[in-house]
Amino acid sequence: MTIRVTVNGKPTEAEAEETIAALLQRLGAKPGLAAVVVNDKVIPKARHQNYGLTAGDHIEILTFAAGG
Repeated sequence: MTIRVTVNGKPTEAEAEETIAALLQRLGAKPGLAAVVVNDKVIPKARHQNYGLTAGDHIEILTFAAGG
């Protein structure tokens, strides 16, 4: 079953109870270089593997870039 979530402002479909880790992998984001906020709450990297998404979640994926 798929659910509707919003990722970085764009409506997206996800599998019901898909984890943050699985979402990051599917979107091609590198987990070690991403911070994730779900419904205005920062989700620590240690919880990404077990944190299941639910319908209507608003997810922001922030990636870090090196620069100089």
